[in-house]
Amino acid sequence: QQPARALVEEILGVCGPELSSQRIDAQIDDQAPGATIYADAKQLKQACLNLILNAVDAMPDGGRLTLGIRSVGDNTVISIADTGEGIPADMVERIFTPFVTTKASGTGLGLAKVYSIMESHDGSIECASEKDAGATFSLYIPADGEDDGAGDDGWEKTADGLYEKAHQGGDDAAHQHGPGHRRHAAPPGGNGLHALNVLGE
Repeated sequence: QQPARALVEEILGVCGPELSSQRIDAQIDDQAPGATIYADAKQLKQACLNLILNAVDAMPDGGRLTLGIRSVGDNTVISIADTGEGIPADMVERIFTPFVTTKASGTGLGLAKVYSIMESHDGSIECASEKDAGATFSLYIPADGEDDGAGDDGWEKTADGLYEKAHQGGDDAAHQHGPGHRRHAAPPGGNGLHALNVLGE
């Protein structure tokens, strides 16, 4: 779990020089100060960067890019909105399908990758667009997760993102880090979905 604003600011920091060189004015519209996201930061950044690159391509003559943050139910929503050429109505329903692209030289895999990242996070993605009226992609990300402390099976997530057996107290606790102690990217034996691919790809 991490602050949504910090992640958005980091993404904008990475993209800033490229956006400036393309005459694109970038801004953050934070409607939910203090909002959190339960996600693998590396994958979420990849999803956002894919969407930002698409937005840049849609604004060859410059424009405005708005990164929005808001809360909807149990989700924090990060949106990427551009003032570009928009997406034809007949394409909006198909753009998350692999190999479907609106670009002359596109592979059609970028948005499919974003879709799969959101799916693995128990999240979702929406697109709102009209031809010549820009596009807004909204990522719905769980605000809270289930790894705050030990899980039901006794595994807990450590500060460096790996899992180890929760200490049970008593004399045995001192031996948890002895020979044979192992740590995992996900709790062994399942529930890997909530590990959210901690180590990335």
